[in-house]
Amino acid sequence: MSENATSPRAVILLFALAAFGVVGCGTGSPGMASVADDTTETSSGDVDDGHGVPDVAGGTPDSDDDLDAPTDESATDVHEESDGDRSDATTDGDDASGRDIDVDQADDDATTDGDDASGRDIDVDQADDDATTDGDDDGEIGADAHDAAGDAAVDTTTDAPTDTIDDIAADTTPDAPADTPSDIPDDTPPDSDTDDDVVDPGPWIIHMATDGDDGLDGSTPDRAIATLARAHELVSTAATARDVEIRIAPGVYLAQQVTWTFTMPEHTITFRRRDDEGERPVFDGCLVADVTDPATECPGGTWFQLRHSAGEETNLHFWYVQVQRYQTAISLNANRNDEAASNGSNRIYGCYFYRIGNVFNPALSPSTAAVRLVNSDDNEIANTHFVEIVNTSSAGLLHAIYVAHMSDRNQILRNRFLRNSGDPIRVRDYSNDNVVNDNRFIQTGIEAAYTTWYCDHDVRDDCTKPAPECPSWGNQFRNNSLDGNYACDRLSGFHYYLDDSTTGCAPPSPDAQRLRTSGNSTSETPCTDG
Repeated sequence: MSENATSPRAVILLFALAAFGVVGCGTGSPGMASVADDTTETSSGDVDDGHGVPDVAGGTPDSDDDLDAPTDESATDVHEESDGDRSDATTDGDDASGRDIDVDQADDDATTDGDDASGRDIDVDQADDDATTDGDDDGEIGADAHDAAGDAAVDTTTDAPTDTIDDIAADTTPDAPADTPSDIPDDTPPDSDTDDDVVDPGPWIIHMATDGDDGLDGSTPDRAIATLARAHELVSTAATARDVEIRIAPGVYLAQQVTWTFTMPEHTITFRRRDDEGERPVFDGCLVADVTDPATECPGGTWFQLRHSAGEETNLHFWYVQVQRYQTAISLNANRNDEAASNGSNRIYGCYFYRIGNVFNPALSPSTAAVRLVNSDDNEIANTHFVEIVNTSSAGLLHAIYVAHMSDRNQILRNRFLRNSGDPIRVRDYSNDNVVNDNRFIQTGIEAAYTTWYCDHDVRDDCTKPAPECPSWGNQFRNNSLDGNYACDRLSGFHYYLDDSTTGCAPPSPDAQRLRTSGNSTSETPCTDG
């Protein structure tokens, strides 16, 4: 028998293998495995198998109608699994058919985030918070300013908010979160002792109310305290080794600001509404509820600043609170110059951020973020509303969530972004492996829902961070609904303001990709699903 002849036994074996599906057949090529539904060819022509970054499920949203996935039949799937990795600055564009295309930017100065009047990027150091500026950075995050570009794209001064505070109240009492009340720490001691015969006392409960008194200890509702500053004083003085819950009664708390420094790596500190299914307490940055003169009655500033850079978990949890009329709601700050000097494992869940920026007082300096992360890792921001996040000037400077300076592995899941003047998700300076999944973006942004930027030392002399800032890698943007930019035009999924080549920076691995996307949809009739 010749070398090329096939024996009868081999023929029988081949038929058997084909019958059991071992031999490649069907839609795939013989001898090659089929590509999974979540994969496609990347821009470089290589198959992206999705294994470079673990896929994180978006989870099941709670029963709050505002956070359910939209069912817009006109939505068109965009960007099915693209690595988003380009050799130059690109945006994800859409042609007339609704199919994603990658559009090279001809001139970064013309489209970049943050131009001054000359069209050149500027990097602004934020002043301290006691000034009129947003200023919670202390130089930790130089703002990428959009003065001319943002103002040209958006006219915010004539866009009166359509949600009144009364409207918000009706919209901000969702059903129970995906984490059921039984998952919330309970202050009831267990029925039996532990193996060490030590009774778990449960969390330390501190009660807070609008008619509270900071001369009290918060041990019962009748002894409620009045401010978060008093809560910080109590827990930092006691330095307890147990979970802490600040249970906040319904009502409006005016002009409170706190800088929080006490944390416990083995225990949580939770700021939560008093009742599992009750009203959200409202923290209002103005001095009076009924404002007649914003310039004198609404000083702005930041509601809650974490200052902690010990490289450990800080475990602050914010459950179902509403924050309004501040320049920034929450800023989680560590050391932007030392990656090891981080904080992390904080959680923002079921909250409502309303009229953040300078929309409530145009005399204030523009803000850069509603929620800001500076070298803050492993946080979760989920089932939360970002409504009227607006600067009346430098509109594009403001981001609903600003993930900056080596903030890694954060999860941004199932949130609603409604009427945000700037790009809602901004990632900056080697902030890697973050996941942005299952969110709704409605009348929001200028360039795209997800944008990335860094201050490039090679081309600029105004960067405020001593070490070079670098591109971000390994992030994901999946299963999001895109329902129009702030001008109610078509909203793109992502945009890079700079390429990935700059002195002093390297990818975390040879096969690293800047962004992976899949399952996103864009509305053909923008701004109709508010």
